[in-house]
Parts: sequence; structure tokens; C-alpha cells
Amino acid sequence: APRSGATTRAPAGQAASIRSATGGEPPLTQLRTPALRDPRLHWTVLLGLGIPGLLAYFYAFVVAPFTTVSGGRNDLDVYLRASLDIGAGRDPYADFAAVSRHVDPTLTGGYIYPPGLAWYLQPLATLPRPAAHALVAVLLQLLLLVSLAGILRALGPVSGRLAALTGILTISFFPLWQNLAYQQVNLLLLALSSTWLLVWAAGGRTGRLSEGLGGMSAGAAVAVKLIQAPSLGLVLWRRRWSMVPGAAIGMGLLLLAGLPWLGEYLTRVLPRVGQGTGWVLNQAPSALTGRVLHPVSFYRTTPDTGPEVAITAAVVAIAVIGLSIRVLGRRPTSRRDRCLEVAVVVAATPVFLPLSWDTHLVLLLLPMMVLAVDSARRLDVPGLVAAILAWAVIGPLHLAYLLMFGHLLQGSDLTLALSTGHPSPPVDLLLRVGAELGPLGIVVLWLACLRAYSASYAWSS
Repeated sequence: APRSGATTRAPAGQAASIRSATGGEPPLTQLRTPALRDPRLHWTVLLGLGIPGLLAYFYAFVVAPFTTVSGGRNDLDVYLRASLDIGAGRDPYADFAAVSRHVDPTLTGGYIYPPGLAWYLQPLATLPRPAAHALVAVLLQLLLLVSLAGILRALGPVSGRLAALTGILTISFFPLWQNLAYQQVNLLLLALSSTWLLVWAAGGRTGRLSEGLGGMSAGAAVAVKLIQAPSLGLVLWRRRWSMVPGAAIGMGLLLLAGLPWLGEYLTRVLPRVGQGTGWVLNQAPSALTGRVLHPVSFYRTTPDTGPEVAITAAVVAIAVIGLSIRVLGRRPTSRRDRCLEVAVVVAATPVFLPLSWDTHLVLLLLPMMVLAVDSARRLDVPGLVAAILAWAVIGPLHLAYLLMFGHLLQGSDLTLALSTGHPSPPVDLLLRVGAELGPLGIVVLWLACLRAYSASYAWSS
């Protein structure tokens, strides 16, 4: 008989029956420490972690939007101002054109997205400002629920404890709080990507209508922000032709809506936005090039860099796409594989982009959740650690860094930093090193998703 506390490996047939009964998840009785097997302990820990975060989230984004007066302008106001311009026949990019020669064009407060988004928001722009903000606050909560439901549904049967854990990690994710506070469009992209994932995971067995819906979701996401383009690349590479008509419709509905201004967006706005920046909040790994070659760009919102960031991003893109294609060369044979290949594509995107604001990283909730659930099912410790590490450095550690940045850089140090790019050396070194935690998390998540897709495990769905 095995020693007390020792583990035994179930025969292959018995393991298969256990997986069938538990929805593909290894039983918790296989954990090494007997004390950790008690479900009551699991729920106690989850409730202890989740209740404080849930209460804070509920007050900040469910109660406060209806009980407090909205303060300064946020991203929604930028969208609505562009909607009013379009409704009046004015150029929605006039503000961008007026100031982009002096400051970073992505930080001017001007509209920098495809015109179709603003065109469709015209009815919302006619509402009183408080009503518009309250309505969007409700809509964003619904989009978050759609995103969570789509991801968990795509992953197949997920235990209640595992679903609760992913929910806790989601509502505690700092980029999510930023998107809800600023009322950005990224949660719409997350919901569209989750819908596409749900249809993609089925492997084309859900009928033409579902395939069309999945393709339309992917196409609409690309039309709102081109950073979603790799999803269509995967559709074409895997020859999922049933999704292509829907993708074309989704793109067309958004792009053709603002057709009179589409040419200006593609020829003047998009090239300027795509140059990248060395500014501290740019989480793209390639931004490190601008910060090293032009130290002052780390503290300034002015475009003090040349084409270095864009060139570095292009070189990194070749390497990232090449490695991803090599790993994804093995066609998926299961729902798990299809979920992981989408996770690889979504996680790879901010690695090679020249510009990834910290708010954009809410889109990484999709690969984080896929990787975390898959690793927890297989008791794969390295994969689970990678998912939690990426969540930590992009989320709470980035928040702590921003608080430290504001505390350390003030007074004479701030003046010196803005003028020369070098405050006192200890402060400068600490802030520059801390700024790369986000890019580190991005790379770790992408590599972990590659590893999960390419490795062969005993516990597979």
C-alpha cells in the first residue's frame, strides 16, 4: 500500500472514465496534500478573495455611475464628439490634424479610430451626457458578461470553482477597471473576440448560421480596431471559408458606414498612430527601443522618437509570426487545441505591435482565461504560474507601478525628467525597469500559450 499522503497514478482506462465524468478535469483527489482536497476549503478561499473585490467592483462600476456626476472627459466623449461631427458633415479627424504635429497623436484627445464606429454612435450622441454615460456603463457590463460566458462556454464544461476563480481574476484585472472608468471600446472587441472563439472552438460543426456569426464578429472587431487583424489571418490560414462571407459583412457594415472619411483615416491617421512611442504607458515590447535610443521619450508625450519603434516592431513581428506559424503548423484536433490556437493568436498581437496602451491589454483576458483553465485542468503548474504571472504584472503590479511613478516623480525630479529625460539616477533606473513589467507579462503569456499548444500532456480534453 502506498505511504500516507503519497499519490498513485490511475490506469489509462480508469483515467479516461474519470475525465469523462469530470468534464475533462483531473479530480481534485489527485492533489498531493490531503488537506487541499476539501471543497469547503476551496470555496472558503475563493469567497475570501472574491467578496472584497466584488464589493469594490460593484460600487465603482454598478453603483457609482448612477449616483455620482461624471467628471472630466473620457474616451466615450471623444467618440460622441466625432459622432456629432459626422452628423453635421464635419471632419471627425479635425482635432487630430490640428495637434498631431506637436504631441503624440494618440494622446491628443482627438478621434483616431475608423469612422464607422462614430457613425453608428450618432443616436447616442443626441442624448444628454449623463444619460449617455449611464447607458454605456450598463452596456459595458453586458459586454463583459458576454465575454466571460463566451470564453467559458468555448472551453467546454468548467467546474464551478474554476469558473469562480476566473471570474475573480477578471473583476480584479486592472486594465478592465481602466476600460470601465474611461468607457473605452475595448470591451466590445473582447466580446466580439469571445463570440468568434466560441464558434471557432466548435470546429465548423454548428452550421452555416453560427459560422457566419463567428466570421461577422471577427470582421467587425477588425473594422473597429485593426489590432484584431490576426484573427482574420487565422481564418484564412486554416481555410475556414464558411466564416469569410460573415467576416466580409462585418467589416463592410462598419467600414462603409463612414466611407467619406475612410480614405483620410487610412492615409493620414493610421500611419501616424502606427509609428509607436516611447511613452511610459506604451506596453509594446518594441517601445523599449524608443525608450533606450531616446530617453526623453519615456517621460514626454511628444513624439521624440523616429521610426525606430515601428522598425523594431516589424522585425519582432516577423519572428513572432514565424514562430507562431511553426508551432501552429500542427492542425488542431480537439476543442482544447482550437481554443489554444486562438489564445496564441490573440496573445501574440501586442508582442509585435508598435503601440499597445495598458488599456488595450484587457483583450489579453481571453488568452489568460484559456491558458489558466487548461493548465488547471491538467494540473500543469508551469502553465498556471505563467498565466497568474502575466495577470499579476499586467494588472495589480502595473497599478502599483503607476502609483509609485506618481509618488516618486514630482517637483524638481519631474521638471528635470521632462526637460532632459533623466531625473535623479536612482529614480530614473527604478521607473525605467518597472515600466518593462507589462511587456514582460505580454511575452510570458504568448510563450506560455505556445507551450500549451505544442506540448503533449497526459490530461487532454
